[in-house]
Amino acid sequence: QLSGSRTGVAGTNAATLASSTRNLILDHGLNEDFTIRALWEPPSGVSDDDYRGPYVENEQALLDPWGNEYVLLIPSENGNADFDIVSYGADGVPGGEGEDADIVKP
Repeated sequence: QLSGSRTGVAGTNAATLASSTRNLILDHGLNEDFTIRALWEPPSGVSDDDYRGPYVENEQALLDPWGNEYVLLIPSENGNADFDIVSYGADGVPGGEGEDADIVKP
């Protein structure tokens, strides 16, 4: 079933982005203004010369299997980590069940 495989891929990719985000934070500190785009291009407040990225192979890595950009939440909404990487599932909006369910890592 394709929908289940997309959900699995979204979780795997979100976990990979979480690892990349840890490297970003090690290099540039924990900044609540960072978005997922900071893994690909220098975020505001970080000069091109100081930026140690990109932290992903290509810009497409920032997109979930449904074509929506993953979301970087700082701080984590559940308090279990410094941040969350979120895919809002097939419908692209928070909440939902099945293929529309949110996928949150780490």
